[in-house]
Amino acid sequence: MKYLMRNSLFVFLSIMWFFSTPLLLKAKKVRKSLLILKIFPQKIDLEINDQKIKKSKYRTLVKKYLKHGKHKIKISANGYYSKILRIEIKKRKVLEVKLEKKSRYLLPYVKIKTGKRPKSVEFSPDGKLIISGLLSGRGANVINLKAKKKIAFLSPPKKYARREGFVEVAFLEKRNEIWLSQMTTSRVHIFDMKSFRYKKTIRTRGNWSKVILIHPEKNLAFISNWVSKNISVINTKKMKSIRRIKTSGIPRGMALSKDKKYLYAAIYDTGKIQKINLKNFRIIKTFGHKKGAKRHIVVDYQKNRLYVSDMRRDSISVYNLKNEKLMKEIYVGDHPNTIKLSSNKNFLFVSCRGPNNRENYEKKGPRFGRIYLIDTKKLKVIEWIWGGNQPTGLD
Repeated sequence: MKYLMRNSLFVFLSIMWFFSTPLLLKAKKVRKSLLILKIFPQKIDLEINDQKIKKSKYRTLVKKYLKHGKHKIKISANGYYSKILRIEIKKRKVLEVKLEKKSRYLLPYVKIKTGKRPKSVEFSPDGKLIISGLLSGRGANVINLKAKKKIAFLSPPKKYARREGFVEVAFLEKRNEIWLSQMTTSRVHIFDMKSFRYKKTIRTRGNWSKVILIHPEKNLAFISNWVSKNISVINTKKMKSIRRIKTSGIPRGMALSKDKKYLYAAIYDTGKIQKINLKNFRIIKTFGHKKGAKRHIVVDYQKNRLYVSDMRRDSISVYNLKNEKLMKEIYVGDHPNTIKLSSNKNFLFVSCRGPNNRENYEKKGPRFGRIYLIDTKKLKVIEWIWGGNQPTGLD
Protein backbone atom coordinates (compact mmCIF):
# COMPACT_ATOMS: atom_id res chain seq x y z
CA MET A 1 0.00 0.00 0.00
CA LYS A 2 2.78 2.39 0.96
CA TYR A 3 4.51 1.48 -2.30
CA LEU A 4 1.38 2.34 -4.29
CA MET A 5 0.94 5.64 -2.46
CA ARG A 6 4.56 6.62 -3.08
CA ASN A 7 4.25 5.78 -6.79
CA SER A 8 0.92 7.63 -7.07
CA LEU A 9 2.47 10.71 -5.46
CA PHE A 10 5.43 10.50 -7.85
CA VAL A 11 3.08 10.20 -10.85
CA PHE A 12 0.95 13.13 -9.57
CA LEU A 13 4.00 15.37 -9.07
CA SER A 14 5.37 14.37 -12.47
CA ILE A 15 2.08 15.32 -14.13
CA MET A 16 2.01 18.66 -12.26
CA TRP A 17 5.59 19.39 -13.32
CA PHE A 18 4.74 18.48 -16.93
CA PHE A 19 1.81 20.88 -17.07
CA SER A 20 3.41 23.68 -15.08
CA THR A 21 6.65 23.75 -17.10
CA PRO A 22 5.15 25.63 -20.10
CA LEU A 23 3.75 28.23 -17.68
CA LEU A 24 7.15 28.67 -16.07
CA LEU A 25 8.80 28.90 -19.46
CA LYS A 26 6.20 31.44 -20.57
CA ALA A 27 6.87 33.56 -17.50
CA LYS A 28 10.58 33.63 -18.33
CA LYS A 29 9.98 34.59 -21.97
CA VAL A 30 11.60 37.94 -22.89
CA ARG A 31 8.99 40.61 -23.58
CA LYS A 32 9.45 42.78 -26.67
CA SER A 33 7.59 45.68 -28.24
CA LEU A 34 7.69 47.31 -31.65
CA LEU A 35 9.68 50.50 -32.19
CA ILE A 36 8.77 52.50 -35.30
CA LEU A 37 11.22 55.20 -36.35
CA LYS A 38 10.16 57.80 -38.92
CA ILE A 39 13.54 59.14 -40.01
CA PHE A 40 14.70 61.94 -42.32
CA PRO A 41 16.81 61.67 -44.40
CA GLN A 42 15.91 58.22 -45.65
CA LYS A 43 19.40 56.81 -46.24
CA ILE A 44 20.93 56.35 -42.79
CA ASP A 45 23.29 54.28 -40.68
CA LEU A 46 21.55 52.89 -37.61
CA GLU A 47 23.02 51.51 -34.38
CA ILE A 48 21.00 50.11 -31.50
CA ASN A 49 22.89 49.54 -28.24
CA ASP A 50 26.21 49.97 -30.14
CA GLN A 51 25.32 47.20 -32.59
CA LYS A 52 25.03 48.09 -36.25
CA ILE A 53 21.69 47.26 -37.78
CA LYS A 54 22.09 45.72 -41.21
CA LYS A 55 21.91 48.51 -43.76
CA SER A 56 19.02 48.27 -46.16
CA LYS A 57 17.13 50.60 -48.46
CA TYR A 58 15.09 52.26 -45.77
CA ARG A 59 12.23 54.36 -46.99
CA THR A 60 10.74 56.59 -44.33
CA LEU A 61 9.95 54.05 -41.61
CA VAL A 62 12.27 51.71 -39.70
CA LYS A 63 10.54 48.97 -37.67
CA LYS A 64 12.33 46.97 -34.98
CA TYR A 65 11.21 44.76 -32.07
CA LEU A 66 13.20 45.62 -28.93
CA LYS A 67 13.32 44.13 -25.43
CA HIS A 68 11.48 46.05 -22.75
CA GLY A 69 13.91 48.39 -21.04
CA LYS A 70 16.35 51.17 -21.89
CA HIS A 71 18.06 51.46 -25.27
CA LYS A 72 20.58 53.68 -26.99
CA ILE A 73 19.97 54.52 -30.65
CA LYS A 74 22.48 56.30 -32.88
CA ILE A 75 21.43 57.63 -36.27
CA SER A 76 23.91 59.07 -38.77
CA ALA A 77 24.02 59.98 -42.45
CA ASN A 78 26.44 61.65 -44.84
CA GLY A 79 26.11 65.43 -44.76
CA TYR A 80 24.12 65.46 -41.50
CA TYR A 81 24.82 65.85 -37.79
CA SER A 82 24.52 62.50 -35.99
CA LYS A 83 21.91 62.07 -33.29
CA ILE A 84 21.85 59.80 -30.21
CA LEU A 85 18.51 58.89 -28.63
CA ARG A 86 18.11 57.26 -25.24
CA ILE A 87 14.69 55.69 -24.96
CA GLU A 88 12.77 53.26 -22.80
CA ILE A 89 10.54 50.61 -24.37
CA LYS A 90 7.51 49.36 -22.43
CA LYS A 91 5.00 49.17 -25.26
CA ARG A 92 4.71 49.97 -28.97
CA LYS A 93 6.49 53.29 -29.60
CA VAL A 94 6.55 55.65 -32.60
CA LEU A 95 9.27 58.31 -32.90
CA GLU A 96 9.81 61.01 -35.52
CA VAL A 97 13.48 61.86 -35.94
CA LYS A 98 15.16 64.30 -38.30
CA LEU A 99 18.87 64.88 -38.64
CA GLU A 100 20.03 68.45 -39.17
CA LYS A 101 21.92 69.09 -42.41
CA LYS A 102 25.46 70.39 -42.28
CA SER A 103 24.81 73.76 -43.89
CA ARG A 104 27.11 76.61 -44.89
CA TYR A 105 24.48 79.11 -43.79
CA LEU A 106 22.21 77.63 -41.13
CA LEU A 107 22.91 75.99 -37.79
CA PRO A 108 20.37 74.44 -35.39
CA TYR A 109 19.95 76.69 -32.36
CA VAL A 110 17.14 75.51 -30.07
CA LYS A 111 13.83 73.65 -30.13
CA ILE A 112 11.06 74.97 -27.86
CA LYS A 113 7.69 73.33 -27.13
CA THR A 114 4.75 75.50 -28.12
CA GLY A 115 1.51 73.54 -27.88
CA LYS A 116 -0.71 72.17 -30.63
CA ARG A 117 -0.32 73.36 -34.22
CA PRO A 118 1.75 76.56 -34.02
CA LYS A 119 0.56 78.52 -37.05
CA SER A 120 2.85 81.54 -37.08
CA VAL A 121 6.07 82.86 -35.59
CA GLU A 122 7.19 86.50 -35.49
CA PHE A 123 10.12 88.32 -33.90
CA SER A 124 9.23 91.33 -31.75
CA PRO A 125 10.53 94.65 -33.18
CA ASP A 126 13.57 94.57 -30.86
CA GLY A 127 14.38 90.95 -31.87
CA LYS A 128 14.37 89.70 -28.27
CA LEU A 129 11.06 87.84 -28.29
CA ILE A 130 9.18 85.43 -30.52
CA ILE A 131 5.37 85.41 -30.64
CA SER A 132 3.76 82.21 -31.92
CA GLY A 133 0.00 81.86 -32.48
CA LEU A 134 -1.59 78.44 -31.90
CA LEU A 135 -4.20 77.12 -34.29
CA SER A 136 -5.28 74.48 -31.75
CA GLY A 137 -4.60 76.49 -28.62
CA ARG A 138 -6.07 79.36 -26.63
CA GLY A 139 -3.76 82.15 -27.72
CA ALA A 140 -0.09 82.78 -28.52
CA ASN A 141 3.22 81.98 -26.83
CA VAL A 142 5.71 84.67 -25.90
CA ILE A 143 9.20 83.16 -26.08
CA ASN A 144 12.38 84.80 -24.81
CA LEU A 145 15.08 83.92 -27.34
CA LYS A 146 18.03 84.44 -24.98
CA ALA A 147 16.47 82.37 -22.18
CA LYS A 148 15.21 79.84 -24.77
CA LYS A 149 11.87 79.44 -23.02
CA LYS A 150 8.28 80.67 -22.85
CA ILE A 151 7.83 83.65 -20.55
CA ALA A 152 4.17 84.54 -21.14
CA PHE A 153 1.00 83.49 -22.92
CA LEU A 154 -1.31 85.88 -24.75
CA SER A 155 -4.92 84.83 -24.33
CA PRO A 156 -8.13 86.85 -24.81
CA PRO A 157 -11.25 86.44 -22.58
CA LYS A 158 -12.56 82.86 -22.22
CA LYS A 159 -15.50 83.29 -24.60
CA TYR A 160 -12.96 83.80 -27.40
CA ALA A 161 -10.05 81.67 -26.15
CA ARG A 162 -12.08 78.45 -25.95
CA ARG A 163 -12.82 78.67 -29.69
CA GLU A 164 -9.07 78.43 -30.57
CA GLY A 165 -7.99 79.19 -34.17
CA PHE A 166 -5.27 81.82 -33.56
CA VAL A 167 -3.41 82.61 -36.77
CA GLU A 168 -1.12 85.59 -37.33
CA VAL A 169 0.66 88.30 -35.33
CA ALA A 170 1.49 91.93 -36.11
CA PHE A 171 3.05 94.77 -34.09
CA LEU A 172 1.83 98.34 -33.77
CA GLU A 173 5.08 99.83 -32.47
CA LYS A 174 3.99 103.41 -31.87
CA ARG A 175 1.31 102.13 -29.46
CA ASN A 176 3.40 99.23 -28.05
CA GLU A 177 0.76 96.73 -29.11
CA ILE A 178 0.68 93.12 -30.26
CA TRP A 179 -2.21 92.25 -32.60
CA LEU A 180 -3.32 88.60 -32.81
CA SER A 181 -5.89 87.34 -35.33
CA GLN A 182 -8.40 84.59 -34.57
CA MET A 183 -10.10 83.05 -37.59
CA THR A 184 -12.81 81.10 -35.71
CA THR A 185 -14.30 84.29 -34.24
CA SER A 186 -13.25 86.75 -36.99
CA ARG A 187 -11.66 88.94 -34.35
CA VAL A 188 -8.33 90.64 -33.69
CA HIS A 189 -7.15 90.69 -30.06
CA ILE A 190 -4.82 93.42 -28.82
CA PHE A 191 -2.21 93.03 -26.07
CA ASP A 192 0.33 95.36 -24.49
CA MET A 193 3.83 94.68 -25.84
CA LYS A 194 5.54 95.26 -22.49
CA SER A 195 3.20 93.79 -19.87
CA PHE A 196 1.47 91.32 -22.28
CA ARG A 197 -1.83 92.44 -20.71
CA TYR A 198 -5.00 92.00 -22.77
CA LYS A 199 -6.38 95.37 -23.95
CA LYS A 200 -9.18 95.01 -26.47
CA THR A 201 -10.91 92.86 -29.12
CA ILE A 202 -11.89 94.21 -32.54
CA ARG A 203 -14.54 92.61 -34.76
CA THR A 204 -13.25 92.53 -38.34
CA ARG A 205 -16.72 92.22 -39.95
CA GLY A 206 -15.21 89.56 -42.21
CA ASN A 207 -15.29 85.76 -41.96
CA TRP A 208 -12.20 83.70 -40.99
CA SER A 209 -9.76 86.56 -40.51
CA LYS A 210 -6.10 85.63 -40.97
CA VAL A 211 -3.23 87.93 -42.02
CA ILE A 212 -2.75 91.37 -40.40
CA LEU A 213 -0.83 94.16 -42.13
CA ILE A 214 -0.21 97.46 -40.31
CA HIS A 215 0.23 100.61 -42.43
CA PRO A 216 3.35 102.38 -41.03
CA GLU A 217 2.17 105.91 -41.92
CA LYS A 218 -1.62 105.90 -41.76
CA ASN A 219 -3.78 104.81 -38.83
CA LEU A 220 -4.84 101.74 -40.75
CA ALA A 221 -4.56 97.97 -40.49
CA PHE A 222 -5.63 95.46 -43.14
CA ILE A 223 -6.92 91.97 -42.31
CA SER A 224 -7.51 89.33 -45.01
CA ASN A 225 -10.68 87.23 -44.59
CA TRP A 226 -10.58 83.69 -45.99
CA VAL A 227 -14.27 82.69 -46.16
CA SER A 228 -15.88 86.07 -46.90
CA LYS A 229 -13.26 86.77 -49.61
CA ASN A 230 -12.58 90.35 -48.60
CA ILE A 231 -10.11 92.54 -46.72
CA SER A 232 -11.14 94.41 -43.58
CA VAL A 233 -9.81 97.94 -43.11
CA ILE A 234 -9.34 98.80 -39.42
CA ASN A 235 -8.89 102.30 -38.02
CA THR A 236 -6.12 101.71 -35.45
CA LYS A 237 -6.90 104.93 -33.57
CA LYS A 238 -10.61 104.25 -33.13
CA MET A 239 -9.95 100.49 -32.96
CA LYS A 240 -12.84 99.52 -35.21
CA SER A 241 -13.51 98.20 -38.70
CA ILE A 242 -14.35 101.03 -41.10
CA ARG A 243 -14.83 99.17 -44.38
CA ARG A 244 -14.26 95.96 -46.37
CA ILE A 245 -12.58 95.57 -49.77
CA LYS A 246 -14.12 92.84 -51.93
CA THR A 247 -11.52 90.71 -53.74
CA SER A 248 -11.91 88.33 -56.71
CA GLY A 249 -11.13 85.30 -54.56
CA ILE A 250 -9.62 84.23 -51.22
CA PRO A 251 -7.11 86.87 -50.02
CA ARG A 252 -4.16 85.70 -47.93
CA GLY A 253 -0.82 87.55 -47.83
CA MET A 254 -0.60 91.32 -48.29
CA ALA A 255 2.11 93.93 -48.87
CA LEU A 256 2.37 97.67 -49.47
CA SER A 257 3.91 99.39 -52.49
CA LYS A 258 7.10 101.40 -52.05
CA ASP A 259 5.20 104.70 -51.82
CA LYS A 260 2.62 103.09 -49.46
CA LYS A 261 -0.25 104.20 -51.73
CA TYR A 262 -1.18 100.73 -52.94
CA LEU A 263 -1.90 97.38 -51.35
CA TYR A 264 -0.99 94.07 -53.01
CA ALA A 265 -3.08 91.02 -52.04
CA ALA A 266 -2.25 87.38 -52.86
CA ILE A 267 -5.40 85.56 -54.02
CA TYR A 268 -5.19 81.93 -52.99
CA ASP A 269 -7.87 80.24 -55.10
CA THR A 270 -7.12 82.00 -58.40
CA GLY A 271 -3.32 82.34 -58.27
CA LYS A 272 -3.58 86.06 -58.97
CA ILE A 273 -2.28 89.21 -57.26
CA GLN A 274 -4.58 92.21 -56.94
CA LYS A 275 -3.40 95.81 -56.63
CA ILE A 276 -5.64 98.09 -54.55
CA ASN A 277 -5.60 101.89 -54.56
CA LEU A 278 -5.66 103.04 -50.91
CA LYS A 279 -7.18 106.38 -51.84
CA ASN A 280 -10.53 104.90 -52.80
CA PHE A 281 -9.93 101.22 -51.80
CA ARG A 282 -10.62 100.00 -55.33
CA ILE A 283 -8.86 97.21 -57.23
CA ILE A 284 -7.01 98.78 -60.13
CA LYS A 285 -5.02 95.81 -61.47
CA THR A 286 -4.97 91.99 -61.41
CA PHE A 287 -1.93 90.01 -62.55
CA GLY A 288 -0.31 86.58 -62.06
CA HIS A 289 -0.45 83.04 -63.43
CA LYS A 290 -3.55 81.48 -65.01
CA LYS A 291 -3.52 78.70 -62.41
CA GLY A 292 -2.03 78.79 -58.95
CA ALA A 293 -2.57 79.28 -55.22
CA LYS A 294 -0.82 82.48 -54.19
CA ARG A 295 -0.21 82.50 -50.45
CA HIS A 296 2.29 85.03 -49.08
CA ILE A 297 3.91 88.26 -50.32
CA VAL A 298 7.06 90.12 -49.32
CA VAL A 299 8.50 93.26 -50.91
CA ASP A 300 12.10 94.33 -51.46
CA TYR A 301 11.99 98.10 -51.98
CA GLN A 302 15.74 98.26 -52.64
CA LYS A 303 15.58 95.93 -55.65
CA ASN A 304 11.98 96.92 -56.56
CA ARG A 305 10.75 93.35 -56.32
CA LEU A 306 7.68 91.50 -55.20
CA TYR A 307 8.16 87.87 -54.04
CA VAL A 308 5.05 85.66 -53.90
CA SER A 309 4.73 82.02 -52.79
CA ASP A 310 2.44 79.68 -54.74
CA MET A 311 1.31 76.50 -52.98
CA ARG A 312 -0.12 74.93 -56.13
CA ARG A 313 2.83 75.61 -58.41
CA ASP A 314 5.46 74.77 -55.73
CA SER A 315 7.26 77.96 -56.64
CA ILE A 316 8.18 81.54 -55.79
CA SER A 317 7.17 84.17 -58.34
CA VAL A 318 9.43 87.23 -58.58
CA TYR A 319 7.82 90.37 -60.02
CA ASN A 320 9.35 93.69 -61.02
CA LEU A 321 7.57 96.36 -58.96
CA LYS A 322 8.00 99.02 -61.66
CA ASN A 323 5.88 97.25 -64.26
CA GLU A 324 4.51 94.33 -62.16
CA LYS A 325 5.75 91.80 -64.73
CA LEU A 326 7.13 88.36 -63.88
CA MET A 327 10.93 88.33 -63.73
CA LYS A 328 11.41 84.70 -62.76
CA GLU A 329 9.65 81.67 -61.29
CA ILE A 330 11.82 79.73 -58.82
CA TYR A 331 10.74 76.16 -58.07
CA VAL A 332 11.15 74.94 -54.50
CA GLY A 333 9.56 72.06 -52.50
CA ASP A 334 5.99 70.91 -51.90
CA HIS A 335 3.49 73.58 -50.82
CA PRO A 336 5.57 76.71 -50.12
CA ASN A 337 3.67 78.96 -47.71
CA THR A 338 5.38 81.63 -45.57
CA ILE A 339 8.32 83.55 -47.04
CA LYS A 340 10.60 86.15 -45.44
CA LEU A 341 13.56 88.25 -46.56
CA SER A 342 16.75 88.45 -44.52
CA SER A 343 17.46 91.89 -43.04
CA ASN A 344 20.11 92.61 -45.71
CA LYS A 345 17.67 91.41 -48.45
CA ASN A 346 20.32 89.01 -49.84
CA PHE A 347 18.34 85.89 -48.97
CA LEU A 348 14.72 84.81 -49.22
CA PHE A 349 13.65 82.08 -46.78
CA VAL A 350 10.82 79.78 -47.88
CA SER A 351 8.83 77.47 -45.61
CA CYS A 352 7.50 74.41 -47.48
CA ARG A 353 4.87 72.20 -45.82
CA GLY A 354 5.85 69.09 -47.72
CA PRO A 355 3.40 66.66 -49.38
CA ASN A 356 -0.09 66.43 -47.90
CA ASN A 357 -1.48 63.44 -46.05
CA ARG A 358 -3.65 61.58 -48.58
CA GLU A 359 -6.52 61.09 -46.12
CA ASN A 360 -6.63 64.61 -44.72
CA TYR A 361 -4.25 67.51 -45.34
CA GLU A 362 -4.58 68.57 -41.68
CA LYS A 363 -2.97 65.30 -40.52
CA LYS A 364 0.80 64.76 -40.47
CA GLY A 365 2.31 64.40 -43.94
CA PRO A 366 4.32 61.40 -45.21
CA ARG A 367 7.54 63.45 -45.19
CA PHE A 368 8.85 66.41 -43.26
CA GLY A 369 8.73 69.80 -44.94
CA ARG A 370 11.75 71.89 -45.82
CA ILE A 371 13.10 75.41 -45.41
CA TYR A 372 14.66 76.73 -48.62
CA LEU A 373 17.21 79.51 -48.96
CA ILE A 374 17.14 81.57 -52.17
CA ASP A 375 19.98 83.88 -53.19
CA THR A 376 18.18 87.07 -54.28
CA LYS A 377 21.13 88.21 -56.44
CA LYS A 378 21.27 84.99 -58.47
CA LEU A 379 17.54 84.24 -58.00
CA LYS A 380 18.16 80.55 -57.35
CA VAL A 381 17.98 78.05 -54.49
CA ILE A 382 21.36 77.68 -52.78
CA GLU A 383 20.41 75.57 -49.74
CA TRP A 384 17.65 73.74 -47.93
CA ILE A 385 17.25 72.14 -44.51
CA TRP A 386 14.55 69.90 -43.01
CA GLY A 387 11.72 71.65 -41.24
CA GLY A 388 9.34 69.79 -38.95
CA ASN A 389 6.13 68.09 -40.01
CA GLN A 390 4.23 70.71 -42.04
CA PRO A 391 6.35 73.78 -41.18
CA THR A 392 4.36 76.97 -41.65
CA GLY A 393 5.32 80.02 -39.55
CA LEU A 394 8.62 81.67 -40.40
CA ASP A 395 10.49 84.86 -39.51
